[in-house]
Amino acid sequence: MPNGNTLVNVVSRGNIFELNSNREIVWEYEIPLNGDTPVNQGNNPNNNGNFRAYKFSEDFSGFDGIDLSPGEIIENDNNPLVCNIVSGLDDLEIDHLQCFYQNETQNIIVEQVNPSSFKINFYNWQGQLLFAANGNQAIESFPFSPLVDGIYVIQVIDHEGAVVSKKVWIN
Repeated sequence: MPNGNTLVNVVSRGNIFELNSNREIVWEYEIPLNGDTPVNQGNNPNNNGNFRAYKFSEDFSGFDGIDLSPGEIIENDNNPLVCNIVSGLDDLEIDHLQCFYQNETQNIIVEQVNPSSFKINFYNWQGQLLFAANGNQAIESFPFSPLVDGIYVIQVIDHEGAVVSKKVWIN
């Protein structure tokens, strides 16, 4: 793209996102449809593939005279999810817990201020669970070496049921 970023279109998943030069997700959009029908908030859409994606600048002449203000949401219902999605390679934090992936050692690290039980899940981009573990120490290290480079999701569920997710780029 003109700004040096990369536009990614995951055609079969109806997912479009932009990566900056640090491989951080700048923005992301998932087509919230099952075929031609809107999905309920929090449900996974399917049959929402798209053929092609483009990103136009705000001064694109095709937008002249068109109101680009955000409108109503496409999805049905309220969002039942309690997870906070964070993109990039920064640490994932709840007030008392942080999590990160170390490329060099290929370990998932979880650190807690007040040690208590937690569960950690590691998913690939297609949502398949690749790794799950439980922990309860102040600092826990979980060896994990993915089969291929790519984008993955780390999810941590603390002892109170708070769920936090983070997308990470592994290469």
